Amino acid sequence: MDHQQWQNRINEISGDLESRLDPAAQNFAQRLKQTLERDFPAHREASTVLTLRHHAFTHALQLYDLQSALRLIATYDLPQQATQGIVPRIQKSCNSLAVIRQLDEFASSPVELRALERYRIGVEESLQTVLKCEVQLLYEPVRLQKVVLTAQNLPEEVQQHFFIERLQSLFSRDYQTYLILKNRFFLSRLRPRFSRDSNEVAASAQQGAAQPQLLFCQQAAKKAYPFVCQAGGSGMASDDCPPAAQFRGQGAGGYFCCGRSGHRC
Repeated sequence: MDHQQWQNRINEISGDLESRLDPAAQNFAQRLKQTLERDFPAHREASTVLTLRHHAFTHALQLYDLQSALRLIATYDLPQQATQGIVPRIQKSCNSLAVIRQLDEFASSPVELRALERYRIGVEESLQTVLKCEVQLLYEPVRLQKVVLTAQNLPEEVQQHFFIERLQSLFSRDYQTYLILKNRFFLSRLRPRFSRDSNEVAASAQQGAAQPQLLFCQQAAKKAYPFVCQAGGSGMASDDCPPAAQFRGQGAGGYFCCGRSGHRC
């Protein structure tokens, strides 16, 4: 898939969202169009192959198909969260902070470091506002958990503001950078296992039992780290984790890992 094909698919999803009567879907589609024009201008990238930035954008907004996008929208739409409430979303943001602290060494430039820092500050400020706590508490899991549970009693307007703010962050370049750095982090965890499994596959090949390289990579990823998306695949192993990984060339270098705890793609 090249850039134009990728953009056509996203435009189709955007059009489907706009045609719905749901205001949340329409607002999402409008922001999606603006972000696409800002970050991926068609006149400049029409013939380019997809990069990690494309994959990060796709994964951030779940633009694999219409249903994936609708599920994402639902998780940030307060009226649709009546049964779950705000606590799961706050917990996810707290988990993101724990991951961010491990990503500095995977930045390849000062620009990426600054983007990661901006994203961290944004998450911290959102959590401080909704939890009414000091930033230090956000990094103390035991105390933080008790405070998070009290958020279910917050006024609706406060909860709505948090949902809107976090949804808007998904459209940011800073969030895309965060996903790319997280991808590098999980790949660094995968590579030692890939190396060992590669030796096993080579030994099997000498006995006439070689497996296709793509199949090997899928199996190695699944064995090495249970919440990293496999390469390829046409279906989804769970409702909210699409086959985000992309395989390009040999080894693990072409993977885009979602890195979501508990997701078993």
